[in-house]
Amino acid sequence: EIKINDRSCVKRMSVFISNKAKDRTKNFWFGLAIPIVVGVGISLLSLSFLMMNGESIANDEYAISDYFFGTFYISGVLIIWPLLAWLLLQRANKSQILGYREGCRMSIKIYIGLIIFIIISNLSAFFFFGERM
Repeated sequence: EIKINDRSCVKRMSVFISNKAKDRTKNFWFGLAIPIVVGVGISLLSLSFLMMNGESIANDEYAISDYFFGTFYISGVLIIWPLLAWLLLQRANKSQILGYREGCRMSIKIYIGLIIFIIISNLSAFFFFGERM
């Protein structure tokens, strides 16, 4: 007889078929999410600091901190996300962890898709609206 509050019941009713599948899924999400969260997080954090100094930017009075946070705002998604994904991919190839490798590859594919979307949308806006963007 299996009781509902029994811990062995919870272990038997796992979503995953095996511990290997569970570890592979956990590693996949680690390889996928860490580069995205770090890259976008740095961009959003830098954007929040830039927004706090909004008055100086509106008056064309740039301080060194505005340049610093502006650089991190741009480089968070454009540089840090793919660089971190590539570094994790190299680490996954050395350690032969399949979940990390697949997650990092998916992160890089999402990054490439995002960049292609940005380029196509900007080009189409330029061609349709000209220099009035």
